[in-house]
Amino acid sequence: MTDEILKQDLDVEQKSSGSTFSLRLLFEKNCELPDQSFIEKIFSQKLGTIENFKDSENKVMCFSLGDYSIEQPDSTEIIHPLISIFPCQKILDKEKPLLDNLALSQCRQCPEAAEILDSCEYEIFATDLLTDVLYIRDKVSLKVNFLEALMQVFPSCKGVHIMPADKILSRDYILNTEGTDLERFMDLVLNIRFFRIAEADSMMVDSLGMITLSMPDVQYHFHSMDPNDVVVHAYTILKMMIECEKPFADGDSCDSIHDGEFDQNIQWFVQYEDSLIQPSRPVIDVNTGEFAAGDR
Repeated sequence: MTDEILKQDLDVEQKSSGSTFSLRLLFEKNCELPDQSFIEKIFSQKLGTIENFKDSENKVMCFSLGDYSIEQPDSTEIIHPLISIFPCQKILDKEKPLLDNLALSQCRQCPEAAEILDSCEYEIFATDLLTDVLYIRDKVSLKVNFLEALMQVFPSCKGVHIMPADKILSRDYILNTEGTDLERFMDLVLNIRFFRIAEADSMMVDSLGMITLSMPDVQYHFHSMDPNDVVVHAYTILKMMIECEKPFADGDSCDSIHDGEFDQNIQWFVQYEDSLIQPSRPVIDVNTGEFAAGDR
């Protein structure tokens, strides 16, 4: 960890990227899209039945996912989500990195993030579409398997900018992450960040990436607590929200944490607020009681 004091650039409005799972695959050299049959083979192994579409100029590969669907209310129409892969292109402005120093400080899963950004001159953009119609469990499965499939399709990829989480992951890290779909989602797609607030005896823990499930992130502004305990609390709360497929409501409460253990005797209340750290987004703010910092 660096002792450098990092500041948000409040002159630049940073908004959340929306509920789509947008990815930038980073390459040192130009990378042609592989043969379509090879891509379809890998995607069908990871994502089930797929149907290929192409745009009018045959530049963007787009696949409909037949095994992921939901019927629209009051309609017989069945909607299938899509995944798209764009052609490789040169990163136009290398003087303006994909991640600033504030974001790089939160790439703890990828110590070589700055090196990857510096060495990669090309990128492939990939995203999913129409996933809002899916159940949460299907969104989780689609996103982690889409990410893993991309790493198998593009072996020369050095790393991936997980845009909703604003972090870099190496290809090896993605392919070596094990566990259930939910455990891999928590590790790969979410980013639980930690900040010390300069010139104040307080700290921040928040999450990034829950918007890909159309759910709010969490935020803690606190003092005099072990931040590792708060990170564990955040991870547990997020996991519970995903498993229940339902976020907290304004004024709900959750178990507190004491000496590293959850404590039912003391409840922490939650409320919706605007995020204190960019990007701007609604978050569930967890009021840590006697350890709470800031005005509420």
